[in-house]
Amino acid sequence: GKLPFSVEQSRAEQSRSRERTMLTMSNLNQVVVGSPTTTTGNPTNTSEGPVEFQVVILSGGTGSRMFPLTEEIAKPMLPIANKPMISYQLEMLQRVGFTEVIVIAQESAAADLQPVVSEATKGKVNVDWHLLPEAMGTAEALLRIKSKLKTDFILISGDLIVSEGFLYDMIDKHRAHDALVTTLLAPKTEEEIAQSKEPKFRNEYGLMDYIGVADDQRLLYFTAAADIEDEMKVSKRLLSRYPNFTIHTDYQDAHFYIFSKFVLRILEMKHETLLSMKGEVIPFLVSNQFRRKYRDMEKRPLHTAYSMTSAKVDIDDSLRCFAYPLRKGLYCARANTIKAYVQMNLDMATRGSVYPPLEPAHQNNFIHPLAEISARTQVGADCVVGQGTKIGDKCSIKKSVIGKHCIIEDGVKIINSVIMNHVTISAGSTIHGAVICNNVYMKAACSVKDSQIGVSYTVPEKADIKNDALCRESDD
Repeated sequence: GKLPFSVEQSRAEQSRSRERTMLTMSNLNQVVVGSPTTTTGNPTNTSEGPVEFQVVILSGGTGSRMFPLTEEIAKPMLPIANKPMISYQLEMLQRVGFTEVIVIAQESAAADLQPVVSEATKGKVNVDWHLLPEAMGTAEALLRIKSKLKTDFILISGDLIVSEGFLYDMIDKHRAHDALVTTLLAPKTEEEIAQSKEPKFRNEYGLMDYIGVADDQRLLYFTAAADIEDEMKVSKRLLSRYPNFTIHTDYQDAHFYIFSKFVLRILEMKHETLLSMKGEVIPFLVSNQFRRKYRDMEKRPLHTAYSMTSAKVDIDDSLRCFAYPLRKGLYCARANTIKAYVQMNLDMATRGSVYPPLEPAHQNNFIHPLAEISARTQVGADCVVGQGTKIGDKCSIKKSVIGKHCIIEDGVKIINSVIMNHVTISAGSTIHGAVICNNVYMKAACSVKDSQIGVSYTVPEKADIKNDALCRESDD
């Protein structure tokens, strides 16, 4: 997972390098984020003041990788443990005290999405909507709201669920480094590390990245495996400044960034070629940190926290990119594939999850009090059963999420699956490792394994479906 990158360096040079990058953190004890609320163990701001960081949630993607789930359900509306995906980012922001957020979403999804967001925030967060008439790159979408961005800002992917425990420290380090961008890096799971070594998984959806990080967390190299042909190339200019750093393959970009407002000027300059944040913008910023063309553009004054340091500071090094590796034990996952989406549902259905379901805890699972479950049925640990759902005799439910107002007839087995709302599963059927969307009608004695069934699809009696994705024909 780590490839050392070394060049001989004298002790004197090492000392100067450490001195240049050491920063004084003792005075960083406040984060101004609207009207903060107290969070145990984290610094809080108790005084009134201007908002220091704005927040943008990017929920404008079409979710093309999530077919057939997103054929008729906007991706931010996809349920995770019976709560819409976008509610998790909003809950995280509320926990750390943000009271304002800009949400970028598809215009076609607005009618369904806006009431859901209103219900999720309950007036505690003021949402400024920007609706996109068509699909576009994440950097393109960000430029559409440049007039709304008055400060440095936090950019969050709309399919991310992450524990909030890191954010104060990440903000402090971003300010102390006076960074152009600070990128959250999430450690890969053991399964992801194993998969990334297999050629068929190596480049799938950016699963494999080469990320170069120095001891001071300077982000020095950022390239997807798909963009490397025969060899990695590292510039002499970079090595002259950082002769020693580590190339990681055990981290992945969490799609959570803190940006200097100045980055908008670069995006405007390169708007024809920088379309995607992860694929193009971050690699571009990282690779251009020490180039005079962009360095000389940067005329903003040093951040107060940065100017306070007693260490020697290279004022010519003004475009600084940093990494923030998430410490182990904090949850971080993206629903950017079907497999990841299912796993995220199962994670949130686990007792002690970072964002528990709305259904009340019942022994070792979560069952709504208005759900009707036969006494002769077993609902195992780490399951969620939604309001108004009826489950018949001799059913077995294991590690699954079942939505609202579903009808599960006698003898049904559901394992490691996500069942959305208003689904009917007839007697004797078996569901394993599947996603069943809203209003699906499954006739008797069906078997669905490792498959996805789209909205309002009717599964014929005794159907045997494996490794498939089905949706109803379009009315067009």
